Amino acid sequence: NRGLHVESVYFGELAVTSYAKQLIRTAVAIDGVRNDGRFSKTAGKAAKKPSKIAVAGGEPFGPGIACLAAESGIRVRLKAKDDASVGKSLKECYDYFMEKVSGHEEDAVHAERKLDLISAAADYSGFRRADIIIESAGEDPEVKRRILKEVEAIPGGNFVYVSNSYAVPVSNISGVSKNPGKVIGMRMSGSVSDSDLIEISIGEGTLPETVSETFELVKLLGRTPLVVKDKAGSYLTRVELAYFTEALQLLGEGVGAQDIEDAMVQFGFPEGPLSAMDDVGLDVIKQGAVAIYGHSPECAKPRAMLDQMVSEGKTGVRSGTGFYRYHRDEKRLDRSVSRLLSLHEDDTNGISQEYIQDRLILALVNEAMSCLEEGVVESARDGDVGAVLGLGFPAYRGGPFRYVDTAGPGDVLKKLHNLSVRYGTRYTPPLSLKNMAVGGGRFYED
Repeated sequence: NRGLHVESVYFGELAVTSYAKQLIRTAVAIDGVRNDGRFSKTAGKAAKKPSKIAVAGGEPFGPGIACLAAESGIRVRLKAKDDASVGKSLKECYDYFMEKVSGHEEDAVHAERKLDLISAAADYSGFRRADIIIESAGEDPEVKRRILKEVEAIPGGNFVYVSNSYAVPVSNISGVSKNPGKVIGMRMSGSVSDSDLIEISIGEGTLPETVSETFELVKLLGRTPLVVKDKAGSYLTRVELAYFTEALQLLGEGVGAQDIEDAMVQFGFPEGPLSAMDDVGLDVIKQGAVAIYGHSPECAKPRAMLDQMVSEGKTGVRSGTGFYRYHRDEKRLDRSVSRLLSLHEDDTNGISQEYIQDRLILALVNEAMSCLEEGVVESARDGDVGAVLGLGFPAYRGGPFRYVDTAGPGDVLKKLHNLSVRYGTRYTPPLSLKNMAVGGGRFYED
């Protein structure tokens, strides 16, 4: 059959390309992170599997976490702020499983049994017997600390406490705990149902069994756990914000929104950075930027853009408008954003797609390298898996560290130096890259 012959020839050519090799390496790296023996066991014993978890804080993550847990046979108790929120959370869980039924992913009987594992209330009743309690209450550290104190006041509880946050360090929460070794941080990338990775951040005093139990829970939820060191923003948020901030800088310089989006989709991301910001929520990004960058002069312009958009109610998908307008199944760039921010898109014919890609990717890559140098991520492998699964970095490019190896540390260093001269310290390369470029080193040996 001529068709099969032609197909086999093209497959043979494709199988030996650099992209195919990177995909294989990425798959092996993901498997290595997911099954990292350092975290799946404590003192040689397998981690305890939770039979019941509780979730405090509700939207937007509470119902999603509950559904994933119920799918794995784990009983879940949700706490919402009032009776109306209880009803809304349970309705979200019902809709989740009914969608599975209508899509023929689940039969009605099994869906009903899983839904029965989820219960909810407007108080902490039902929390006492939970093995793990997950707090998902936004980005206000005071609120998070208050919930921790309330939960620890429940008599007889012996649980791991997981604080889910975009940028607040878990050390800001665990300080008020009676048992800080049992407190750990978590960050989900995107919505719970769409996320392939959950970041686990460990503080100085976090107990090994706390890490292993949380690691086991993440795997039971069907997600890949990435263990990082606790710091403002940890790894995923720091790298993501470097990428987002540079997109806002470009927008502020008059580069067209569609040009920015197209450049990064062409590079291999599933969506452009402005669309990704809408998914996260511009209000959440603003809070994360304050937590990580404080009042850095370099971030003043992007911060002002976010402030104005948030004040106008343009916070992204959840509000129906952000950089895009969302109506039913339609999604269109909101052209009024340029007027809102007093921007005038210049004639960008002279700005190449490669230039836009370099600005954005090198901002992301530089922050990833800084995180490795600071020990936030333990290895280039961990950083690459985090970027691919958590940020949508194209798998066929391998991640930010594989990207540096492929492009060549010397060439990346030169580009970063030129950008730092023109745009400031956010492009200043870390010492480790300079040493690699001089010594001919690489992040990977293979």
